[in-house]
Amino acid sequence: MSNITKETDVNDVPVYQIVSGTVLDQKQAEKYSAASAPLSSKAGLEIVASGSPELMEGQWPHKGEMTHIIKFRSMNDMKKFWNSDEYQEVKKLRKDAIDIDFIIALSAVE
Repeated sequence: MSNITKETDVNDVPVYQIVSGTVLDQKQAEKYSAASAPLSSKAGLEIVASGSPELMEGQWPHKGEMTHIIKFRSMNDMKKFWNSDEYQEVKKLRKDAIDIDFIIALSAVE
């Protein structure tokens, strides 16, 4: 059960996103990473976990060789970053470099 109350705006709590993918072109992926880093840093992006997931039960349809859990300062900051004109341009660098799924974004329970 969430501790977020009516007094707590979900835009004021951290948000976590699960990302899973496979690098197809290392050089191009590095260009994407270098270009996206300053933008994501402004939004407070922090990688809090990384590696290959160990499935405990059920199914994990994401076949990526890399899985990250990333944290943003807030849903608002994540959406501003994600929808910014600058990031829309940077995303083009990723197109044939990384087969990636940005699976879910959830607000933290505080």
